This record gives sequence, C-alpha cells and structure tokens, in this order.
Amino acid sequence: MEAADYQKITEETAIYPNTVDNFGLAYTFLGLVGEDLEVQDKYENPSSEGSLGLIKELGDSLWYVRAVCKEVGLDFVELVNTKSPYFYKEYNILQLAEPIKKFYRDKAPLDLKLFKSVLLSTLEGIRSAATMEGYSLEQVMEINYNKVMARRATNTINGSGDNREISTK
Repeated sequence: MEAADYQKITEETAIYPNTVDNFGLAYTFLGLVGEDLEVQDKYENPSSEGSLGLIKELGDSLWYVRAVCKEVGLDFVELVNTKSPYFYKEYNILQLAEPIKKFYRDKAPLDLKLFKSVLLSTLEGIRSAATMEGYSLEQVMEINYNKVMARRATNTINGSGDNREISTK
C-alpha cells in the first residue's frame, strides 16, 4: 500500500471526541506514546502471533504518526518519502510533551521543525523494526489498514486488546 492511499483511507477511522479545542493533538500524541509502549512490550513479550503481533503494533504506531501529522499540518506522505539526516539523530516522542503542554496552556505555536524531526525519527524506527521482521513499511500500512477496517466493520474500533476485531460475540 502506498503512503498516499494509506493517508487517505485511514482518515475514515479517526474517531475521537471534540470536547476540547484542538483535542485531536492531545489524543493522537497520547495514542502514539501508548503504542510505542505496546511495541516495546511486544519485543519483550512476543505474542503467539510471533512477528505479526509486533507488525500489528507497529501499524498502530504508524496510524498515530499519520494522525499527529494531520493534527499539526505535516504531510504524512512527504515524511514517509523523506530521506533525511534526521534519521541519524535519535528523537524520542516524549520530546513533544512539553511543546504540546505549552500549546494548550500558553497558546504557544507548535515547533513544526521539532515535530517533523521527531515523527521522521519515529517513522524510521517503525521502518527499521519492520525490516528486521521481514516486512516493508508498505506492508505494515496494508496490515494496519485491514485490521482497522475489520474493527470498523465489527464495531470494535473503540476499546482495547489485540485481535478484538476477530473475537467479537
């Protein structure tokens, strides 16, 4: 799956409340942090699915990278296709916490260069992990899209737990 297709079709699955101005940024950032922790957990405690379990979690992280891009006005497709020296400096998604806090508290403008750097580094981490498992980033997109659309079809997009789209009652 190409990044442009993934960006377009995953827009349909962005479901989060609008009770606070610009809530999407907080929601998607916290989602990305949570998925990063789940990826780490899959490395430490592989599931019965083997590498596919890890790939599914990488796909969830990728979904949130795309969602954060949308919330701050960065082009996901451009980031996916960027070959950049940013990859050589490791950024951590938690570096976005303070600027996001100030965005809400002080109405401070977002440092889009920092967001781009952090998201590029995150994308490279996803790509590298997928490659080590024998998957391409495009395959991760396809697997994630299929999973999210199955959850949408079974009305299990909200909630928690692995494979809830196939264990509905």
